[in-house]
Amino acid sequence: MTLSRWEPFSGLTSIPRDFDRWVESRFGPLTRFNREMDFQTFPVDIYDKNNEVVVKASLPGIKAEDLELNILGDALSIKAQTQDEEEIKDEDYVRRERYFGYYQRLINLPPNLKLDDADAAFEDGVLTLRIPKREEARPRQISVRPGGQAGSRTLEAKESQHGQKTEPAA
Repeated sequence: MTLSRWEPFSGLTSIPRDFDRWVESRFGPLTRFNREMDFQTFPVDIYDKNNEVVVKASLPGIKAEDLELNILGDALSIKAQTQDEEEIKDEDYVRRERYFGYYQRLINLPPNLKLDDADAAFEDGVLTLRIPKREEARPRQISVRPGGQAGSRTLEAKESQHGQKTEPAA
């Protein structure tokens, strides 16, 4: 007789897969397009550079005039809408994977950004939004002096060649 450890919740991991299998058996294969809600999302990259935060969103097939960007508090709202170019009956489709309709994404932004100075560009289906950081959010470098005790002198910040404030060396 072999002993095995009893895992009381191991059966729960198969519930989503079992549910999808049950739905597929009654309504056909599930894809992200027939699971659609009122809108679709799109992929974004957000990265932090020294003096700014950059948001890049892939929106293929969208025109610049169909984009709507809003900043609500510390959140960025990106909305877009696409229209089908021509009217094709559902029964005429052999395969249909492209989505036409409403896209929306709400993205939380880091604090301490100059939201009024945000700059957006849209080229080849990629939205690039650059939002500069406030001065207090920018990284600062502090010089370390060898030996001695800290706190015995007043430090004055100076600006480096990269626009960052640095502390003077001893």
